Amino acid sequence: MRRRRPGIDWRGVKLAIIPYTWARHTQPALLAAGAAVAAWWAVITASVAWQPWGPSWDGPVYLGALVGAVVAASLGGERRVRAERGWRAFAWPALAAVIGAFGTTFWLMIHGRWIAPLLFGEADAGEASLVSLRYHLAHWLLAGGMVGLCCAAARRGRGLLVQFGAGLAAGLAGAAAWYVAGYARFSVGPMDLYWGSCVGAIAFAATFGALGWGLPEELYVGWIRVVSPVLFGTRVPVDGRDGRARERFVGNWRRGLDLRLPEDGQVSELHVSIGADGEGGYRARGLTQGRTHVVRFLERIDLRYDPARPAPLETPLSSGDSVVLGDGTSVVEFVRLPVDEA
Repeated sequence: MRRRRPGIDWRGVKLAIIPYTWARHTQPALLAAGAAVAAWWAVITASVAWQPWGPSWDGPVYLGALVGAVVAASLGGERRVRAERGWRAFAWPALAAVIGAFGTTFWLMIHGRWIAPLLFGEADAGEASLVSLRYHLAHWLLAGGMVGLCCAAARRGRGLLVQFGAGLAAGLAGAAAWYVAGYARFSVGPMDLYWGSCVGAIAFAATFGALGWGLPEELYVGWIRVVSPVLFGTRVPVDGRDGRARERFVGNWRRGLDLRLPEDGQVSELHVSIGADGEGGYRARGLTQGRTHVVRFLERIDLRYDPARPAPLETPLSSGDSVVLGDGTSVVEFVRLPVDEA
């Protein structure tokens, strides 16, 4: 019988946990930019060390590798965040990346050999004008459109217009960065196309990663966490992952409450409730005439129950909002955590 090596058992451990902060929106862009830099480095290394293709193939191969890397990073990053398993989780991103890379290279060769001469006329390969946007803007736009179409096809048509538009925006951003850094004499040196190709790849990938797909709210669920000294760290889920509205009650009643706090902090038997509305949002409702304040940045909301009103006061909650109960010694915090961590 084979003995298992001592140490951490990584089976079943989720490595796709991203905290619910503003920085989560940069994750797709950073992942795509990193993949683009790796593709740029691989193309540069291959062209210098082995020279497997002629000079006329440099542009199509460069943009084709860039498209394949961005498609793989966008689709693979989504499946990693969703913690999908199995061969399909890797087969679809790989297939879409290969189709995007070879399709882009093929169409760019057709454009460069037959379409561009008809539009702009024959040009000498030694002319500096060949690195101008007049000749290459269409190449960048085609590469961006290919990225959007491949990602939308792999996602079964979801967000087709958004991803295609993000691809065109990525093409414009990449072309502008490539031209400014490589030709417009704003870089380290004039005509520094080496760094221009790197900066263009980063701008292209980061723009599509930021606009093409974002982390959906459905990957995070709400929790109530105690931050006061007594019962510090105790937390209960608000839930709502199944799409149904849920409500959790906080107070000092001994039976039936979702979260019971000490009585010596002037906490009422039924003090406050925090619930999911079933549409991805969360709300807090004051259920007592005792002190109930929702505290957030530059804002304090009084939710004490007014007997003259037909219903309790309520307010939407965002991750990080604190709810102060009674005399202030009992404080709970509403946080949103990734589903895997929950």
